[in-house]
Amino acid sequence: MLQNQAPFASTGSSLNNEAYKPVASYYAHETELDALTIDDQRLKQRIRILKLASRITALALSLATLIPLTMTLAKFLLTKNQVLTVDGAQRTAWAKDSRAWYTYAYFGVALTSFAFDLAIVVAYFRGVKRANKVASVAAWWSTAVQVGHVLVWVASAAIYRYGKIPVDGKFRDLWGW
Repeated sequence: MLQNQAPFASTGSSLNNEAYKPVASYYAHETELDALTIDDQRLKQRIRILKLASRITALALSLATLIPLTMTLAKFLLTKNQVLTVDGAQRTAWAKDSRAWYTYAYFGVALTSFAFDLAIVVAYFRGVKRANKVASVAAWWSTAVQVGHVLVWVASAAIYRYGKIPVDGKFRDLWGW
């Protein structure tokens, strides 16, 4: 190593005036940048609209699941103790020893899903800033909630299917009866 040179110091430049080409002026790129900004804003707007549509669809599907479950449980609770005489025999409108907890579990999942979906849609309707706050708070939680929804729905469906298995040839759940 030379005595007067610092380690890793360059002694010369590889640039020469012939190879140097200046960047075009700022104003030439401004129109291109404006066009890209407009395209970006359009894309972001489409994403916002699709997110809102997705949330509203999820809310509608949750409601479509919740309504028949609510009607079934209400009918069961109103009529479970009514005794009828059918062909001289006393009986209720429901199967003997009906196991309604499957339907209650299914109802609980549907109600929870509906509540989450409704809260998200209400946040979107309260304004973009509110929606962004909800989205930023929920961003890390989103994956866990989605996995939780899938697991709870799978468990509920499995419980529901288990409840539909007839015992001694008779159905015991509210739906199969």
